[in-house]
Amino acid sequence: LVAAALLSAPSSARARLVRRLARVGAAVPLDTLRELVSFLVTLCCYCSSGGSPHADQPTSTGNGPGSSTLGDKPLPLFLTCRRLQADLLAANRILEDAGLKIPLRGLHMPKFQLTEEQAAIVARDVQASELLAISAFAGTGKTSTLRMYSCLRPHLSFLYICFNVSVRQEAQRTFPDNVTCKNAHQLAFGACGFKYRAKLADELRTEELLACSVFDGLVKAAPKQGRGFDTQRFEVVEACLSTLQSFLNSASPEVKDEHLPRPSPGVIREGVVTAAAICSAVRALWGRMKSVGDTEVRMTHSGYLKLYSLSRPKLPYDVVLLDE
Repeated sequence: LVAAALLSAPSSARARLVRRLARVGAAVPLDTLRELVSFLVTLCCYCSSGGSPHADQPTSTGNGPGSSTLGDKPLPLFLTCRRLQADLLAANRILEDAGLKIPLRGLHMPKFQLTEEQAAIVARDVQASELLAISAFAGTGKTSTLRMYSCLRPHLSFLYICFNVSVRQEAQRTFPDNVTCKNAHQLAFGACGFKYRAKLADELRTEELLACSVFDGLVKAAPKQGRGFDTQRFEVVEACLSTLQSFLNSASPEVKDEHLPRPSPGVIREGVVTAAAICSAVRALWGRMKSVGDTEVRMTHSGYLKLYSLSRPKLPYDVVLLDE
């Protein structure tokens, strides 16, 4: 009945019918789906060859499309199509056992076979604004699953984001053409990070910021000369940088008490400086980081990545793949 409906339906209705069948496909045994596909192919070949569903005699002689021979004796077309169906089923099982070996452009997955979890992910059509999270250990095939997902949807545009240059280069070599592969920092640098090219640094160092005016007045209770003052100022700067890094790694749009180090630094526990003063200093430090002309407080890679995330960019892609 399903085969008859698919064959008799017009093109527009056939697409809707296939989508409806896909929604109930999880309850259909795999062997039944194999039988259906092979039957459809066989029926198409049979009908295109001029056969009839009730034919049991050869419709022509010789080597035309409506006949088959075994030696000098012609075989009925119906028996020929039955043999074709059996061959299709056998070939299907052999290909499944051997894994995917079809040389598609941009695809390199030798002997790749989907597990039950991977098959469920690949078959899932992500809707607009939907988030699908895949949690798995390293080396379990997350990237291969994303590659297969994008390969099976050539009509969609994908953005593949990773955090490693070598992973990006491998993805550019193996993902299909409808996928744009970029690093997260590469994406952010092209949008806003390039403005800070002259003041970029891998990280902010405590010893380089000891003399920064942002921290003046935070340790008023300490002696202004001697080792005690220097030590406390060093600890305050460290606490501020730790708070800043926690803020940069968060989704929060502004510095809050929740970004302070845990457990609380000694300078806060001992009353040398308050948590509010630390947060205020970090906000000032972040403001100077964002200033293109301020070269005393440099911009870090985490900093312009944070700026990019706060800008809430509109990405011109149908699906974003984040491979963390």
